[in-house]
Amino acid sequence: MSALAATEDGGERLSSDELLSNAVLLLAAGHETTSNLIPGGLLELSRQPEAWAALVEQPDHPNVADELLRIVSPVQYDGRTLAEPLTLQNIPLPAGSHAQLMLGAANRDPQVFPEPDRIRWERPNSARHLAFAAGAHYCLGASLARLEIRETFSALATRFPGLRVTDTTPPFKTNPVLRGVTRLNVRLNG
Repeated sequence: MSALAATEDGGERLSSDELLSNAVLLLAAGHETTSNLIPGGLLELSRQPEAWAALVEQPDHPNVADELLRIVSPVQYDGRTLAEPLTLQNIPLPAGSHAQLMLGAANRDPQVFPEPDRIRWERPNSARHLAFAAGAHYCLGASLARLEIRETFSALATRFPGLRVTDTTPPFKTNPVLRGVTRLNVRLNG
């Protein structure tokens, strides 16, 4: 926040309202997405016990965060306004059109990610997911989120190797954009 407050662009600085809006955005975006990814990741790992076993075997695997972000996709949709005209599948979209992007679907595109529904810690292109968006819209907190996810799952796999999800069909929040379970029941020992 100090860096944002000190930043100038053409002699102008962010107003107090703009700084407050950014602080709220960073807190909400960082908290909601990570707090949805952790139980979502555990749920997905419960459905793929071989991936959990491999994580227990190598809890500090460098691809854990990206592969879980890809498969869980805590942010399912994101919108953009087209700055220039675009043609998709022979459908012209004029500049100014609003497009809704399905990030969760893109993160499981079989043309980009072979066996897209399977967690593969050794997947060479895991980091190509769109969980953090891309380009000018790339998430400011991506490095912190990766660190939090890596450390959380490393600690869980190390401390609770027998962790099991006891309900593999938990209720999900009704928010279609920020996907997450409302609760996840686990047993810590086998």
